[in-house]
Amino acid sequence: MNWDAVGAIAELLGAIGVIGSLIYVASQVRASTVASKVESKLHLTQNMVSYGDLLISSPELNELMINGRKALTLCLRANICSSLIWL
Repeated sequence: MNWDAVGAIAELLGAIGVIGSLIYVASQVRASTVASKVESKLHLTQNMVSYGDLLISSPELNELMINGRKALTLCLRANICSSLIWL
């Protein structure tokens, strides 16, 4: 076996190593993306629960929110405040 053959084998092993590394990195990026989506959904859910708890603990705030939604619905039905939505 001469040095050219050894060099070719080394290049082949290096190429296999690079391909293996790329596959590993792709799987890590995919796992990181999934974990990020799960964390985002968890954070959103926690915020919604906190908002619900706040409304439950404060009847005045709950009434204000309900009245505000009613007023917004009436405003939208009358097409009065369509430009206010973009503010």
